[in-house]
Amino acid sequence: MPTLPLPERSVALLDTLLDISLTAVALLRPLYSDDNRLTDFAWVYLNPAGQQMLRQPEVPTASLLTLFPTAVEDGVFAKCRQAFLTGEAQRNETLYQADGLDGYFLLTTQRSGDLLVVNFTDTNYHPRTPVEQALRASQAREREAQAETERLNQELTVAVQVAERERAQLQALLTQAPVGIALFQGEAVRVAAVNERMAALWGRTPEQVLGQALLEGVPELRGQGFDEMIRAVLHTREAYIGTEAPAFILQDGEMVARYYNFVCQPIYDSQGELLGVVNVGTEVTEQVEARRQLEQLTQQLDARVQERTQQLAQQTHRLARLVQEAPAAIALLDGPELVFQLLNANYQALFPDRALLGRPVREALPELLHTRLGEVLRNVYQTGVTFEGYEFPIPFAGPDGQPQARYFDFIYQARYDESGAIDGLVLFGFDETERVLRRQHTEALQAQLLAAAEQRARQRQDLYRIFEQDPAAIVLLREPDHQIDYFNPTFAGLFPGESLRGRTVAAAYPDAFGRGVMGRLDHVYQTGETRQGLEVALPVAPHPDRPQQQRYFNFTYQAYREQNRIVGVAVFLYEVTELVQARQAVEAGRRQLQLVTDALPVLIGYLDRERRYQFANEAYRGWFHRAPSTLLGQPVRAIVGDAAYAATSGYMEQALAGERVDFEATMRYRADFTKHIRTSYIPDVHDGAVVGFYTLVLDVTDQVEARQRVEESRQQTEALAAELQQVNAQLLRTNADLDTFVYTASHDLKAPLTNLEGLLAVLQEETAAGHWNDTARHVLRLMQEAVGRFRATLGYLTEITHLLPGTETEPLDAAEVTSIVTDVELDLAPLVAAARAQVTVDVAECPAVRVPAKTLRAVVYNLLSNALKYCAPDRVPTVHLRCWCEAQEAKLAVRDNGLGMDLTRQTELFSLFRRYHPHVEGAGVGLYMVKRMVEHAGGRIEVRSQPGEGSTFTVTFPHPGQECS
Repeated sequence: MPTLPLPERSVALLDTLLDISLTAVALLRPLYSDDNRLTDFAWVYLNPAGQQMLRQPEVPTASLLTLFPTAVEDGVFAKCRQAFLTGEAQRNETLYQADGLDGYFLLTTQRSGDLLVVNFTDTNYHPRTPVEQALRASQAREREAQAETERLNQELTVAVQVAERERAQLQALLTQAPVGIALFQGEAVRVAAVNERMAALWGRTPEQVLGQALLEGVPELRGQGFDEMIRAVLHTREAYIGTEAPAFILQDGEMVARYYNFVCQPIYDSQGELLGVVNVGTEVTEQVEARRQLEQLTQQLDARVQERTQQLAQQTHRLARLVQEAPAAIALLDGPELVFQLLNANYQALFPDRALLGRPVREALPELLHTRLGEVLRNVYQTGVTFEGYEFPIPFAGPDGQPQARYFDFIYQARYDESGAIDGLVLFGFDETERVLRRQHTEALQAQLLAAAEQRARQRQDLYRIFEQDPAAIVLLREPDHQIDYFNPTFAGLFPGESLRGRTVAAAYPDAFGRGVMGRLDHVYQTGETRQGLEVALPVAPHPDRPQQQRYFNFTYQAYREQNRIVGVAVFLYEVTELVQARQAVEAGRRQLQLVTDALPVLIGYLDRERRYQFANEAYRGWFHRAPSTLLGQPVRAIVGDAAYAATSGYMEQALAGERVDFEATMRYRADFTKHIRTSYIPDVHDGAVVGFYTLVLDVTDQVEARQRVEESRQQTEALAAELQQVNAQLLRTNADLDTFVYTASHDLKAPLTNLEGLLAVLQEETAAGHWNDTARHVLRLMQEAVGRFRATLGYLTEITHLLPGTETEPLDAAEVTSIVTDVELDLAPLVAAARAQVTVDVAECPAVRVPAKTLRAVVYNLLSNALKYCAPDRVPTVHLRCWCEAQEAKLAVRDNGLGMDLTRQTELFSLFRRYHPHVEGAGVGLYMVKRMVEHAGGRIEVRSQPGEGSTFTVTFPHPGQECS
């Protein structure tokens, strides 16, 4: 018994087995792309037999497809990939004549762990098939014949016979080949041989062109360069290959363009002499036209995508420009964190020291979170209820960190995404801080002015009462020299001292009764005329309790008589010193008040009970183009006009009744002069009686018009936002549809094109091998079937383009369900009869649906035909169609007892070119088109199904007919 453990013996035995194996064994490791797709294999090991067959080392450094790229087209790589991915053994037989190999290979692959084991052998080392033996024997005979011809001139006769036989074979080939073949000779390009297929391509029979020059037999080819091309091959002896070359051929009396793939190649006899140029060609007009249709369709799709992209970019630019140029401060807050997504210069100017864009509110403006404004922001985002604030106080932290009170008029409005969910906020605002502070200052100043005016008025009334209680100072002067005859205590109080009786007044009071006074006294004494004087300044005698001061009097000089003779002059002195001083103080205060009120942008006035102006500040000049002094004493109606007076007369009555009135009104003072005003009427009450009222008129025209502009801007912005959301949603849906369509077109049209390429490759191989009969006919049939599938796919895609948004042209009238279902039943009658199906219809509850009739008919036809096609073979097919109304919607359901489906794959149910039951004939387009048409009509489609029991498709339309209302 051996002494080595079993595992080590197994390894040694395996190595020995691989080394002496007559078949090749390779170990491969998979290679993956960045998107995790298996794209190639690396070599791990190649045993000696494999090294000999492939002429490679034990571990080749290059990958499988690098060394043998033809393995992809030959199917070897696909078998290896399938074996590794599925874990199932795969077998393949292939004639591999590329990449330095020439043999018929038998191949078996099986996955083992993370490696792929490949066992293959070349039939060069095994008995060959009869076909291969015949091919190789023919090649050997040809080589032997050539060698024999070269060695033995004496067997020339035999060689000629062989040549004749081969010529006969060539003639048979020309006659039976599935492609056009012609042989041209000489500078005249004469047709030495031609088969019927080539002659048919020229629109002739072989007899009509054989032996003639090409341009004589087919004159319409003149000027198209084919004769020059053949001569060039004759001269250069190099083959020429034409791919999809155009040629204009005479058909039905007209020159039409046809396209051909052809090869022009020089051929030689056994002596190496040039026999001529053989032309092998086939018409590919249908393939070229189909490809051009596809290219045109792709260009149209690209143009539509570019157009939609430009529209979206233009709308986005218009929105950004509108936001930046709007007179309001505008900002967009995004997401629950309320991140500043967009803001214009006006909004940034409110916070010049803050970086806002891209930051959440809690970071950019943290001082707002714990204020009422923070609650407003959260509430609008959570509820979607718009908030409007007017002169709303908002505390902000200034550059020094101290809080600053600022006032704003603003609107906070929720922003919604395509699904209707709130995804942000839209902010519109105006900084009204300056206006609010100015108004507050004005109101405080007005209050101070009113208090001062009331105080002065009380003082004036007190002075009036004092004046009424003071008696006049009286002195009687006699004789022409005006001796003092009598003075009352008041006069004595004015001029205290010893008794002055008997003295002349000039001597007693030289300062008070100077020359001017004495002259007036003389005039009264002499003429008897009474003289009066007002507020005359008179010096009086000093008093111990009162310093020397200027005093003012109203006086009356009146002659008095005795026995009808003037004997003297009675002097009545009414001291008005305090009154004069009070009036002077009032006038000084009035001047100060006038200066203050004239500087204010507010109309300040005073109206008495007769509604006449007793005071008006300078602001009245700008409104009424009159000096304020000319308004005094004028009735208010004459100044403001009838219309404005009628609008405020009721408020004036309330003020004169003792009630303070605050109101806003639009005043049409003149035809060309209208103002929005905010007015206060403040009653002036003395001793319980209203003697007048103060009027304060504030011009709020700019604010009112600004609010109106803000409201108009808000409405326009809302309308634009709604329109933009609708357009964006439409563009998104359209772009998604276009993406899906372009992908499907590029993917599903690739298969028939690849199939055609593979078939052409097989045809070329058959041409090289000399086999043209059954194989060629089979290949041509496959090519025709591939072209048919290609056309069908183009037809399906053309129908689908009609479902894209914007292609609907049929008016939205109520479609009659009964008539449409009846028509569809007639169309499907052969299918119903073939399936022996029982079809029942119940549409009495919903006889009409507001959708295009074409749409409704297509939906009913597809659903009924599917129910009949996918019936179960073990039971009688039953199909029930019902239409009814529910919750103001029209519902149409088709129920069957057919094969049913596994709805875990429902995502593929309505996909383009996806099919659940491939054993039943179909294209995978019907349900996709049904879903698209239903959705374009604003509806939806649902399905319930169980495998082996049947399916129910339910379509819901949002617009039923009047019968469902």
